[in-house]
Amino acid sequence: MNLGHIMVEDPTVVSMDAALKRAVEELGIDLTLTGGSGHGWSRSSTMQQCPHKYDQKYNKNKGGWENGIPPKALQIGGCFHAFMALYYQREIDIDKGATPDEAVVEPGVLCDALLDYGADPVLIGAAWQYFEGYANYYEAQGHDWFKPLAVEYRAKDPNGPDTCRYDLIAEVKDHPVVLPGTWIVEHKTASRLDKGVTEGWHLDGEIVGQCMIYKKARLAMKFGKLQGVIVNVIVKTKIPQFHREFVTPPMKSTRRQAKDLKVFRATKAIYESVGYWPRSLASCVGRYGFCEFFDACRDE
Repeated sequence: MNLGHIMVEDPTVVSMDAALKRAVEELGIDLTLTGGSGHGWSRSSTMQQCPHKYDQKYNKNKGGWENGIPPKALQIGGCFHAFMALYYQREIDIDKGATPDEAVVEPGVLCDALLDYGADPVLIGAAWQYFEGYANYYEAQGHDWFKPLAVEYRAKDPNGPDTCRYDLIAEVKDHPVVLPGTWIVEHKTASRLDKGVTEGWHLDGEIVGQCMIYKKARLAMKFGKLQGVIVNVIVKTKIPQFHREFVTPPMKSTRRQAKDLKVFRATKAIYESVGYWPRSLASCVGRYGFCEFFDACRDE
């Protein structure tokens, strides 16, 4: 499927999230391709960035994006994740004995459906380019050296509110360098490949938190002992680049994460009790530009 010819945006398009939800229903996809995990890192990180933003977004259910539609980069990322989920779920289904027709639909079927449902073809085309490049790159190397075990798997800390949804849980059996065992695989897109992109994951709250929840939820009994996280980075250059970063947080790091989150929840309880959520003006402009509530806060 070649979508490289699509260049003109249509102002009447629907959001990618809405199109994906429709696809899940109409194509009979038994996977969660949209939304959060419940009380995941998005909530926790928002609370750490700015209590006022947390209040607006999660307590008052306000969206700061124009017309309620997320930025293009987020929509491309969501679409790319959906293609990747189907790609690996089909492998799981067929390994379990399903025929190609019985397995979950191919990514190309979803791509066509999103176009039919009115999602932005420019964004779909970008996501498809990254996905197709990824599949071709690793298949040219003799396909992936890990075996997928579960896709879009939800998990929860049994003793707390924290949740997560793993993009992929996989098993490594025979690799000359990578430790055998179970690995979490997270798909990420980046605009460039720099030190922040490669090394930043080693202190990323989502990545460390996923290891924390894996241990607390005793997922080793289901999938095997966890070795760490493989961060699958797709760099959104003209010719996509691919990098895999191996993150193995020590146990003290996951324990520290649990304590950190507990203290932040206690701080959140103070804001709830006094009925005031302070702004964090240090977070109004960040790595990705203005906060989605920047204009609203400036007008207050």
